[in-house]
Amino acid sequence: MSYDREAIKQFISDYSKENHDTTYNDENTNIDDFFSLSDEVEPFALNENTGNQVFFNELDQLIYAVGTRREYYIFFLLCEGKSMNEIAKIFNLSRERIRQLLNGLLDKLEEG
Repeated sequence: MSYDREAIKQFISDYSKENHDTTYNDENTNIDDFFSLSDEVEPFALNENTGNQVFFNELDQLIYAVGTRREYYIFFLLCEGKSMNEIAKIFNLSRERIRQLLNGLLDKLEEG
């Protein structure tokens, strides 16, 4: 099965924004509050966009099978919301090299 390069790029961008825009602030929570039980329940927002998660899992498995370890981690870190510059620092590579590795992975996915 082949995938469209631009669709995958758009998916990575959307997925990283969708799943990582929320932050949890626990600065005002002390140890006593953490373990206390009460009848108060805070509302929990459920992400019902399961289609994106299914597609992510599908891509994740495919990239694990056809890509290199480095390509897999680049994909994963992009989905986690990391920028190309941040990933380049992690791998001690240039931003351009990260882009080349991503394009190589996208080529593999297009070929199927």
